[in-house]
Amino acid sequence: MTWYSSVHRGAGFKSQIATMAYEVAHDLVGCFVGADLRTNTVIFGKNTTEAINKLARRFPLTPGDVVLCSLMEHHSNDLPWRRQAALVPHRDP
Repeated sequence: MTWYSSVHRGAGFKSQIATMAYEVAHDLVGCFVGADLRTNTVIFGKNTTEAINKLARRFPLTPGDVVLCSLMEHHSNDLPWRRQAALVPHRDP
């Protein structure tokens, strides 16, 4: 866009256009991945680390749940899951 404005924060014309573009982007991404937008939502993140942290905090895990990971996982994908569930690293026999 040639200009920008705050999303969901104003009643002005530019804010309304920015909000509409933001919501359309969510719908497009949801449709692209085959999400049922009546029961699912799309959450944007600035980068992979932020997105994994958001997912780990919101995914409905309980303390008894187990998350599997490889020994090659980067801490940015390992640590958020450790806070939410038991983590069992996969080891070859």
